[in-house]
Amino acid sequence: MAVDLPVPKASFWDTIEQMTKNHCAPEVAKEIVKDQQERRQKIETEAATKTPKYVVPRYDPVHPEDTAAMAATRRARSQGWVEPPPAHYANASLAELTRDQDPVQTVAQWVAAPTALLGLGGIAGAGKTWAAIAVGNKFSGDVRCLMVTARDMFQRLRAEQMDAAQPFSKILRSAGLLILDDLGTKPPTDYESAEFLAVIEHRRTHHRPEQPLMTVVTTNLSSQAINDSWSDRVQWRLFDQPAVMARIYRRST
Repeated sequence: MAVDLPVPKASFWDTIEQMTKNHCAPEVAKEIVKDQQERRQKIETEAATKTPKYVVPRYDPVHPEDTAAMAATRRARSQGWVEPPPAHYANASLAELTRDQDPVQTVAQWVAAPTALLGLGGIAGAGKTWAAIAVGNKFSGDVRCLMVTARDMFQRLRAEQMDAAQPFSKILRSAGLLILDDLGTKPPTDYESAEFLAVIEHRRTHHRPEQPLMTVVTTNLSSQAINDSWSDRVQWRLFDQPAVMARIYRRST
């Protein structure tokens, strides 16, 4: 059901014009009628060209599958990966996260009762990215997931400042699960530190169980290294409650 602009009927304008001519001096009536005619033309032109702002889908009892299709479309738009992760991670699953990589099962416990933020620490090559994408694959059937490296995130945020048609910051803040990979490969600029905090803080404060904004951050930096190269505020967001930090170890051979 389209909600259109109300357009006065022709009889309304005719009545106004006639009343003006009956109760006003001819010269005055002429000016008023001219003004009313211009106003009428403007309203009718806007109503004819303006796209309805709201379209409310109606249930069709003859074709109920149409309503089901619309519901399926809405679900599809709120699920899956915004951008597919690298192909070699396509089959990453929590079952592959062996006990020697996450000996205290921190990741599994977080997945069972997710909070706003999960940090994955460990040396290079331990399997942090695999674990993060395994978490994404687990949740991708329920929420929209986005994986991006820290470096790429900052580059795309800068590009957005030059081209507002690229709403990357909106995606960062609205994805049901955001995986921010490889934080801290190089010391951040003030801009990067501020942007990181803004994204994390927005997602942390707006996270709700019924409308989750979960964030997974991977890094090979220790708590002290993040404090030294980033800031104590970033360190606090990643390593203090209510965040959960899991240490990922290299798989034994």
